[in-house]
Amino acid sequence: MLMPAKSLVIAVLGFSSLWLAPACLAQSYNASISGTVTDPSGAAVPSAEVTLTSVETGSVAKTSSGQDGLYSFPIASKLAV
Repeated sequence: MLMPAKSLVIAVLGFSSLWLAPACLAQSYNASISGTVTDPSGAAVPSAEVTLTSVETGSVAKTSSGQDGLYSFPIASKLAV
């Protein structure tokens, strides 16, 4: 009686792995980098230029902080950081 249950578990795991395999291949490698620009007193710095540079490729992306000091590089993978 133990053998059929074990076979059922193996069959379910095998089917599940085949069903999930395409989802694993569909993964993307995007990243985002964000933060806040502040001065030494901790106050937000609006309109500050922020530069992101890839050490590997030397590619550069630039953005500016908002009125609240927040900045974001939404898709850093294009830069190959």
